[in-house]
Amino acid sequence: MSRFSRSTWFAPLLLLAACGTDSTTAPQVPEPDPSPEALVQPLLSQNHWAITWTAGAGQFNAGAPLVDFGYAVIGFGGGGALGTLHFKTVLSGFVVDFYGRATCLSVDPANNRAWIGGVITKNTSTHASFTTPIHQVGKDIWFRAVDYSHHGGTPPDRITFVGFEGSAGIITSSEYCATKPWPANDERTNPLIKGGLAIR
Repeated sequence: MSRFSRSTWFAPLLLLAACGTDSTTAPQVPEPDPSPEALVQPLLSQNHWAITWTAGAGQFNAGAPLVDFGYAVIGFGGGGALGTLHFKTVLSGFVVDFYGRATCLSVDPANNRAWIGGVITKNTSTHASFTTPIHQVGKDIWFRAVDYSHHGGTPPDRITFVGFEGSAGIITSSEYCATKPWPANDERTNPLIKGGLAIR
């Protein structure tokens, strides 16, 4: 499976945080994987009014394919958010590769869960199932995660693959962040096999 490039990803985050402009480059996964705190620090240093954050980088197994991911998102009052995300995998020999800009973040501090929504800023997928109208630049994209390591938990952190318009009947990222779906038994989330994530 192809890996993320080892190019520097701090500069795009700093640019996004300072200018509030769109970016098609999200946190990537160098070796070794950076800590979640290191991923999100450039955003926090430029946005002192943030009230919550989540970040992560690594790899998880979504059924058969391995998925590489990286994201760093800070949240503000009212559910607004700033940050970037990147998910990449190879499915049946074809690339599935999405970059996004975060627009909303909801956090459940009691259960260390986060719901992140945004818009697609770049899609370099070659798999036909991920090049349809709902997968184009400007369309909504979302995922959720749970931080089991926050209180010294033994299960690995878990994360979903990204969802799109119509997934589970949800149409928009704002709806996803507002409704905060979480099926029983962490259904459709995947344990990390590399890296980590944090929700604060």
